[in-house]
Amino acid sequence: MRWTEEHDDFLRECIPGRSQAEIARAFEERFGFALTVSQIKNRKHKLGIKSGTVGGRFQKGVPAKNKGVKWDVWMPAESQERCRATQFKKGHLPWNADKLKVGDTRRSRDGYIQVKVKAGHQDVPNENYRYAHHLVYEAHHGPIPEGCNVVFADGNRENLDPDNLVAVPRTVWGKVRRMNYRDRETLMVCVGIAKLRRKAYRLERGTRCARS
Repeated sequence: MRWTEEHDDFLRECIPGRSQAEIARAFEERFGFALTVSQIKNRKHKLGIKSGTVGGRFQKGVPAKNKGVKWDVWMPAESQERCRATQFKKGHLPWNADKLKVGDTRRSRDGYIQVKVKAGHQDVPNENYRYAHHLVYEAHHGPIPEGCNVVFADGNRENLDPDNLVAVPRTVWGKVRRMNYRDRETLMVCVGIAKLRRKAYRLERGTRCARS
């Protein structure tokens, strides 16, 4: 993120006497997006500010000095004016908010199509999105077998034809991906070859162990 003078002014007033969790909550209330623990620690170090806590946490039985007090009470008047000028308004979305609706698609960093399946806060990173080829596979072939990758038989990540999607065991996928397949039929042949090679290797390895 890009730090501004307003962010730093807020932290200078907010950090002393507060735990990292309290700082994060106050910052999100003020600006509309949360900071990570590492961002808070790094900025505290950069600004040369100490919170008076141990490892970002208060010792058991020692309450925060400003516990239960809102920022507009403990912050100096002139700092409050600067903050209120650009205060995050209820109902507005922060600059980095996900503006897509459920059912909308996006492109992942590795080139796959993803579908938004859920809105709201994410308890797990990216749980609001699922790969489109996974959804299509499950709709036509049932649950994805455990330990398998769903592979595009023709190599085209935009071809979501159910017949183009094949579940390949991860145990052989490393070998299959280096083979020359171009459709479902040749992909299945490659999978069969990879399985035979893996079985042969394990048998040979077992024979060597027995000899030793």
